[in-house]
Amino acid sequence: MGETKLKMEKSVMFSLLFIGMAVIYMLALIIEGNLYGTHYSSWVWGGVIIIFGIFAYRFIKVPSNIFRLLLLVLYIILGTALWHYELGVHMDTVLSKNTFYVQVGVLFVLILVLFPISLYYKSKLKNHYRKIFELGARPVENQNDGFTTRPYPAGKAEYTRNELLDFADFLKKNQIVLPEIQENGVVMQLATEFVNTTKKGKKDLSYVAFQNTGEVTVNISRNDYEKFKEKLSFDDLCNSIASLFIGLLNQYKDGQQEEILKLLESMESKRTKILISLASIGLLILVILLTWFYFKAL
Repeated sequence: MGETKLKMEKSVMFSLLFIGMAVIYMLALIIEGNLYGTHYSSWVWGGVIIIFGIFAYRFIKVPSNIFRLLLLVLYIILGTALWHYELGVHMDTVLSKNTFYVQVGVLFVLILVLFPISLYYKSKLKNHYRKIFELGARPVENQNDGFTTRPYPAGKAEYTRNELLDFADFLKKNQIVLPEIQENGVVMQLATEFVNTTKKGKKDLSYVAFQNTGEVTVNISRNDYEKFKEKLSFDDLCNSIASLFIGLLNQYKDGQQEEILKLLESMESKRTKILISLASIGLLILVILLTWFYFKAL
């Protein structure tokens, strides 16, 4: 695929940061316990987990506020479980091993509830916006102008209204764009998250708009433009993305749907796949180690 022009995804950075801090906590816990017999690192790490939960609640974009709230509750239960352990095992309080076991049980029940829901939303979020931006940015080398708020008129293309609607339906089914059908055309939203256009202005969305008359307009939001490592020429980037979509539309008209999907799959970042896999394995190992450590200490 070559060198990516996009910055690393925030979710990957979030996971790597969390794992890095968890490793530091494990080392601090072992060193502190062996040298000083204290457990202050657990109090700090519990607070850090809760802070991560607040960030997750704020920045994870899914349409269900209940899911986001439950995720926050999960982080709070996990973070306070560390405090609960210290209060129940190392201090003389009303809390005990048994109350700690109850909290751990609640934690695992909540995880069991959230796991299938997270898989559902992950499948819903499986769009190809990064691949679209990678493909669009690939031929752009100029950096002579930066972001502008205006939509970019990208010329005209040939298609019928029915061809446009069929193309939009194909892209939607394959979670490539979120099309908005209008009387005068179709707006292909390049969704980096779940989008509710009744709550967000068009200037805050990246999209490619196809009018029934053939005019094509591109808009790139500031948030999406800032995902690029370099300040690419805004006009060149918009023009390239328009050309990409016009080419995809022509491929669709020629019956080359499989070629479209293969093109997008070819843009899958191996680095991101590796990082996500390592993050998942690392989190699993840390959970196992922490569980073993605490129950051995009990």
